[in-house]
Amino acid sequence: MGVRFPRRLHHVGITVNDLPRSVRFWAELTGGTASEIKTVDAPHLSTLLDYRDVRLQVATVKVSETLTIELLRYVSEPADPYDPGTAHPGNVHVCFDVDDMSASWEHAVRCGAVPVGDGPVDVPSGGQLAYLRTVDGASIELRAIPI
Repeated sequence: MGVRFPRRLHHVGITVNDLPRSVRFWAELTGGTASEIKTVDAPHLSTLLDYRDVRLQVATVKVSETLTIELLRYVSEPADPYDPGTAHPGNVHVCFDVDDMSASWEHAVRCGAVPVGDGPVDVPSGGQLAYLRTVDGASIELRAIPI
């Protein structure tokens, strides 16, 4: 038997434009615990990320024992805005199982998420799915599928 991969998900990382705003958004949306914002400029980052003299601001929101959202702002690199849709390579979305789709969708909108479409959609197998965009254009999927 070969290597077992992955053992567990460590975190989901999202690059953002306004770190304090994004920390507030994710902490409010998830009820998670936010860390302090730290500036990181360790020499290995330039090699790891392939940017010269890279400096990052980093914060995390601990959602649960098994999910942490890492928020990154590149201080040393100019932002390169792109279409926030899901069709571009590199797009990442965070999916949450929810018990009450309507309440979860409304909560996300109150926190500042922008709906994709008019609201949740019914799926043929039963249940509902919804997509929203965060304050930085990342995607959130809400999933209310009966087990």
